[in-house]
Amino acid sequence: MIRKSIILILLIIQVFSFAEDAVTTKLSLDVMGAYYLGSQGGYNAEGGFAPPTYEVLDLSPSVPLLDPGRPVGSSWGGAEAKVALNYVMKFPFLVGDGALMSGNNLAVKFSGELSPVSINALAATTLTPIAFLNFTLGLKGGTGWAIGFNGLGKNLPGVNNESAQEEPFSGLVYEIFASGVFQFDLAALVPGDWNHVVVLAEGKVIYKAFTNAGPNEAWVWEADSGMNFNGFWFKGSYFLGYQMPIVLNTAGFLVETSQYIDTDNVERSKSSLADWNSAFMAMRFGPLFNFALTENMSLAVLPQFKYDRKFTNATAGNRYFEYREFEAGFVYFDRIAFSYSLSL
Repeated sequence: MIRKSIILILLIIQVFSFAEDAVTTKLSLDVMGAYYLGSQGGYNAEGGFAPPTYEVLDLSPSVPLLDPGRPVGSSWGGAEAKVALNYVMKFPFLVGDGALMSGNNLAVKFSGELSPVSINALAATTLTPIAFLNFTLGLKGGTGWAIGFNGLGKNLPGVNNESAQEEPFSGLVYEIFASGVFQFDLAALVPGDWNHVVVLAEGKVIYKAFTNAGPNEAWVWEADSGMNFNGFWFKGSYFLGYQMPIVLNTAGFLVETSQYIDTDNVERSKSSLADWNSAFMAMRFGPLFNFALTENMSLAVLPQFKYDRKFTNATAGNRYFEYREFEAGFVYFDRIAFSYSLSL
């Protein structure tokens, strides 16, 4: 990581040697949110698909559990929201002749994010050495608090009969990440306003940690399910779409994956803990519609399904997730997400 940082610093120094008029900057505001439909986590699901449901089940009276008391389901679903301010500086870099290298650049991005229960800052550098590839190195960090929802805290078994603790501002959650993106636009080979068939594939390796969590201690971040451990993740994004010179300027299909890639660090040897399948690859997928409202405003809408863990009926009511036994994967209608972007 030190070697990569040195190389990155040298690249930035070289970039700043360009004339100021070669630099372009962009300031933008993003508002992101989602509504999550009601779900019982696949309880009693048959055929691998669970339709939305807003019934809340209390399994503790009828099922013997190690850590009883977790209600399964939600009476209203769920919601999330986040606002981000982004500043991007783009420099010509390693520019060559021809269509594949004429747009080569190095972009430096700084972002600040705020949600109802967290605040984050991000810095990243993206190198585009050829038209269809780019590579990114970045760092993100933030902290959280609790206002009705738990933004930050450890998630441990049997703590005051509640596994997830609220620990406002108790530490820093940080990510160090590296990614590579392959991107292709048919219009580069067959020019035309109606020839933009686009393909994008991204692979991203992330080291994510909570500074107040010890080895093998799980934690909650931004009101999630609390199934986090300090360690490495792999996330993938894959998009196939069509761009058009109309208000609905992009329509396509997006698939996103997420999984631990150092599962030895989160596996348990205690006989009292169930196999919750730390190596499971979760997946979100669904259509994406992007609307160019004006030259400076756009709105993306994403109805998304999710492929997630299904726990056995006998263990689904345990408060602490490591007491739940993985049974299979299942699909459900997860959320309707949106992203509004404004160039300032």
